[in-house]
Amino acid sequence: MSGDRELAGWRVLLIGGASAAGKTTAARELGGRLGVSVLVADDLRLAMQRAVPEAAAPELHAMLDLNGDAWRNADAHRDALIAVARFVTEGVTAIVENHVQRLAEVTPLIIEGDSLLPELADGRSEVRMVMIEGDDEPALRQRMLERGRGFESLSSAAQQANAAGAVRYGAWLADQAREHAVPVLSAAPHDSLPDRILDVVGLPAL
Repeated sequence: MSGDRELAGWRVLLIGGASAAGKTTAARELGGRLGVSVLVADDLRLAMQRAVPEAAAPELHAMLDLNGDAWRNADAHRDALIAVARFVTEGVTAIVENHVQRLAEVTPLIIEGDSLLPELADGRSEVRMVMIEGDDEPALRQRMLERGRGFESLSSAAQQANAAGAVRYGAWLADQAREHAVPVLSAAPHDSLPDRILDVVGLPAL
């Protein structure tokens, strides 16, 4: 683990923002530098979708229906992403509070994902957060194709709707971040993103 100098003053680093903006890669590099674990919020979302019945939380399951409106309409896609984020953020809040309250027992943690809302950092000096703004629609669509995860199997119209919806969701997240005084960073240039994250949240570059 890194020395006390690097870990002092924070317990959780949250990296949120648009899809395919390079959050996972940056979080993985920072976790290695700081010697702390990384939690991917998508893993928590998948667990919630498995554990919570659709009847109890339809908004959590809307993105699973590949024939649903959220996969054909950009605004519906954005709204579905917002609804999922609000649900997942409730679960992440419990994790953040656990790491803050159990200061001497629990090591610091990095959490990254699309579904992290800026209110997670409100009023907690031990929680640092940054929101990453992604690419424009054509560039994001290309990054999604390169990343895979089934995006390449969608129709061209669905790909366009999803990329446009993701861009609109990313813009909404950035606006929310600014309202909560959470710093917003451009994803590009991607190779400097980890260092820029450390700088903007006030952690030493390692």
